[in-house]
Amino acid sequence: MPDSSDKTGPSIIANSAGKPLLNNSSIASTQAEIQFIFEDPSGILSTSNFPEKTLQLRVNNSPPRFIHESYVALEGSFEKGEATVVITGLQEGKNEIQVLASDNLGNLSTFTFTLEVRNSNNLKVLSHQIYPNPALDRVFIGFQHNRPQENLIATWSLYSSNGQVLITEKKRFIQAAEILKDWELIFLQSKTKYPAKGTYIYKLTLQNESSLELDLVSGKLVIQ
Repeated sequence: MPDSSDKTGPSIIANSAGKPLLNNSSIASTQAEIQFIFEDPSGILSTSNFPEKTLQLRVNNSPPRFIHESYVALEGSFEKGEATVVITGLQEGKNEIQVLASDNLGNLSTFTFTLEVRNSNNLKVLSHQIYPNPALDRVFIGFQHNRPQENLIATWSLYSSNGQVLITEKKRFIQAAEILKDWELIFLQSKTKYPAKGTYIYKLTLQNESSLELDLVSGKLVIQ
């Protein structure tokens, strides 16, 4: 039951790519997938019955966007939940993001932060990961980029210590999501160049299919 002595609205936290999103954070895209976490001992108001107090998102001076349909309870509790939303229409430069949330007693909270967009016109791999690392016979690749809904070609290559290409895999993403994950690479598919145990350099190249723009990131992979 809601605590009638509760006089404050929900706490609100914003995360991007699994990390806390701080005020004045910068990105290289005009859209961003953000996870908002809400918590309140009286529970989160997440219905459309009270539109003025349900979960809302405002970007700059745009009309409010209702995000209650994206709300999911966490840890089996009515006191805590999350809403993951894709914010579009961000402008190059500083953008003010405002989130409104109420608890079941009607206490309202407002969370406001600034998100700066820089170099959104250039194709960029914003983050990437390869797992497991160390690996045995396969790896999975995940990455985030700043050209969602465009056709992209990703190429992953593994190099020996003397620069020889051991493995190259290419994949085409149609109307690519902003975050791409679980691209599986099985080393045994390249039996003639199966890498021995050791540390290798890999490169991930991302290309826009229409403009031919490129971006490249690299890292180390340990095979055991």
